[in-house]
Amino acid sequence: ASCFIICINSMQPDVVHAYMAQTSVRNEGVMYSLFQLAFKIGFAVGISVSSFVLGGTGFVGDTNHTGVVQNDATKLALQIMTFIVPGVLCAVALVLLVFIKDYQEDFLREEEERKRKELEERESRRRDTIAELRRRD
Repeated sequence: ASCFIICINSMQPDVVHAYMAQTSVRNEGVMYSLFQLAFKIGFAVGISVSSFVLGGTGFVGDTNHTGVVQNDATKLALQIMTFIVPGVLCAVALVLLVFIKDYQEDFLREEEERKRKELEERESRRRDTIAELRRRD
């Protein structure tokens, strides 16, 4: 789970920056609030699914320390949810990170070009303003 949290938290500033660059609107607070809401919903869904799976396999809660042994289906479900599912999801996250890296490089090039054009336009307007002021004198 920590792999996902690190990946998502490391991408949050990039997403906020890309949104701001594309829309010229600064909504960092809203974006981070949405990220936190998505985390909470994701954790709630994950816990619900795992509880449903364990309930379906006959999990017995050992709250009184009676030494209840879980059946084989429950042990298998626990192993799958503990090792296989996180491993598969980490592999998917790594593949997505490769594509995001390519997207990020393209985005950074486009943003650099946009900034260069804005700077050229500002400089052109400044020169035009200076020329206009000189003509008035």
